Amino acid sequence: MKQKYEIIENENAKLFCKYSGSGPLLVLIHGAMVDSNFYDAAAEVLSQKYTVITYDRRGYSRSTVCEASGFSVSQQARDAASIIKFTGEKQAAVFGASAGGMVALELASQHPELINLLMVHEAPSICLLPSTDDCVAWTQRVQLQIDNGKINKAVAQYLEYTYQNDVRGPKKSESQQQQEIKNMYYFLKEEFYKTLTHKHNYAGIQESGIPAVIGVGELSHESYCARCAFRLAQELNCELIHFPGYHNVAYDLPTDFATMLIGILARYL
Repeated sequence: MKQKYEIIENENAKLFCKYSGSGPLLVLIHGAMVDSNFYDAAAEVLSQKYTVITYDRRGYSRSTVCEASGFSVSQQARDAASIIKFTGEKQAAVFGASAGGMVALELASQHPELINLLMVHEAPSICLLPSTDDCVAWTQRVQLQIDNGKINKAVAQYLEYTYQNDVRGPKKSESQQQQEIKNMYYFLKEEFYKTLTHKHNYAGIQESGIPAVIGVGELSHESYCARCAFRLAQELNCELIHFPGYHNVAYDLPTDFATMLIGILARYL
C-alpha cells in the first residue's frame, strides 16, 4: 500500500512521518541507528488492517532538530504525542523497539489517555537490572569514551557488545549503511546515556490501566536488552511474548513480525 508523507513540527523539530492504510491507528517507533524505514516492509502487511504511522525520531535521517533543544526521553515522548494528536484520532496502539521502546514507555507515563495498547520490544531499561550486571559497567565505559571525545572507540565498544546478525534479514544498501552510521554518531553523542539510564514511572503506567505487552527475541538469549525485557514484564505485571529472531525482528523478519503484531492487536483491542 502506498505511503504518504507529512512533516510535523514540535518543539524546535521537524519530524518526517509516513503513514499508510486505514483502520485503527498504529504508531511504530524505531530505535537507535535506524529510522522509519526500519518498519517499511512490516508496514506493508500491517496497513492492510491498520492506519500505520512511522516517523524518523528527532535528529535521525530526515527529521531535523535545533541543536540548542538538547535531548530528553520526555521530549521524545512529547514528539510521539504530537504525532498522534496530529491525526485527529483519540488513541493509538503504540509499538516501540529498543530505544523506541523507551520512548513508548515514557509516552504511556506522560499521556496514558493517548494509548489503547502499549507494546515494547527489548527496551534497554538498565535501571531495572542489578548494579552488578555487566551492562551497567559497559554503559559507563562507552560514555567515558564519548566524554573524552573518542567517539570511534565508543562506536566500536557499543557494537561489540550489542551486535546481533540474523542472516535471514535483507541486505542493506551502501546509502542505508552510511545513513545508519550518521544516526549511530547522533545516538551516542546525544541519546545513549540519557536513554539507557532513564527511569520511567512504571507504577504509574501500571495504574493507568493501559494493557501492555513486552516482546523479546527468541534468539536474543542473554543479551542485555533481553534481560531488560524480562525485568520490564515483571515490573509492569504484563504478558511477555517471544518474537522470532533477534533484537531487530521488525526489519529482519517483517512478515513474521507483522503477523504476530496483528495477532496481539486482535487479542487486546
